[in-house]
Amino acid sequence: GFIDEHLDHTTVYDASDKVMSGLAILAAAEGMRPWYALQGPPTAEGLAEHLFGVAASLLAPRGVRVTHVRVYETPNCWADWSAS
Repeated sequence: GFIDEHLDHTTVYDASDKVMSGLAILAAAEGMRPWYALQGPPTAEGLAEHLFGVAASLLAPRGVRVTHVRVYETPNCWADWSAS
């Protein structure tokens, strides 16, 4: 699925970070696993918001409405993003 393909064992970075963007290009040139750019800081909150949008777009054609996404940092710490 999407998470396994794009995020599992992948460096997630803010696309506006020029240093990280450069390192991502070098990693790709070396044949390393691609890095994943977010439009904003790669926090749990940012990932929850991003994954909400991804899930909504992937599942809408199947008639599924996404209402909530939760991203765990640790077993006791998480970030939520819900439909408004």
